[in-house]
Amino acid sequence: MPRDSQRPAIETPPTHGHFSRGSGDSERYCTHRIKGCAMKRLSSSPTAEEVQDAAGHSIPQWDRFKLFTLTEAKRVVGENPGRTWKQTPATEKAVVKAAVNKQLAKEGIPEVGDAIIRWRMGLAVRDVIKQAKKKAATLSAASSATPSSAATPLSADPLASSAETRTPFDPIRDV
Repeated sequence: MPRDSQRPAIETPPTHGHFSRGSGDSERYCTHRIKGCAMKRLSSSPTAEEVQDAAGHSIPQWDRFKLFTLTEAKRVVGENPGRTWKQTPATEKAVVKAAVNKQLAKEGIPEVGDAIIRWRMGLAVRDVIKQAKKKAATLSAASSATPSSAATPLSADPLASSAETRTPFDPIRDV
């Protein structure tokens, strides 16, 4: 009798980036690029639902994961404004992954691998940069629309300057 048939059919935990959703669920995702792996891979442009499923997170867990990664994205962008996730050094990426997984573990949420961190942080950093640019543009527009009192020329005739602000020129009235 072959040796394999004597062993009970026990599923061993994945060792290289596999994630499964729940117990007894046959759908599994592979988050690496090893040839010959029988597990389902994430598509090249996965949806949030596909990534959530690959992470093995419920909706509340996914919301917490998004919050943790957004916090890290704000920190990364704050330290290096304008630098994208792809431009972030590998050492910093490892720090972010460790920080996010530590927060997930504290709450009993399944930890995530490199592919999921890369997908989420790419989006989160992009969104934080966009938000910062939008805020800067809004502040810039607001500050240029309101002239400061030092920049306003003082008129010798106070009635003339107040008349200009009260009513526009009327050719019939003002002739």
